[in-house]
Amino acid sequence: MDKHPNQSASTSSGGKPPPVVIITLGLAGSGKTTFIQRLNSYLHTNNKPPYIVNIDPAVSHLPFEANIDIRDTVNYEEVMKQLVNVLLHKARSINAVYSDFKIQPGPKWRDNDVAQPVHY
Repeated sequence: MDKHPNQSASTSSGGKPPPVVIITLGLAGSGKTTFIQRLNSYLHTNNKPPYIVNIDPAVSHLPFEANIDIRDTVNYEEVMKQLVNVLLHKARSINAVYSDFKIQPGPKWRDNDVAQPVHY
């Protein structure tokens, strides 16, 4: 019997095969959660329950149970509030630095015109 190239020598001598790791990545709405839900159902049906780790703190609902869920330790809403506060602080700093620099449109302002700097 040929062994899989990823199997170690201990596997052929009666040891357990190495675990299979599946990392699911994709754009929003691409079906990651649906894929994991169906894979989870299939594995439970075959008495091989998976170990699921959710690392998406922004997901509002998981239709399956995750063994580790980042939402238990990371408060997404609080992180977003802190991020907004940092961005507002940066914007105020930039505004303070460039407050003397004003943009004024030229005589015939159109969408493709370049704004001319005016110093007061």
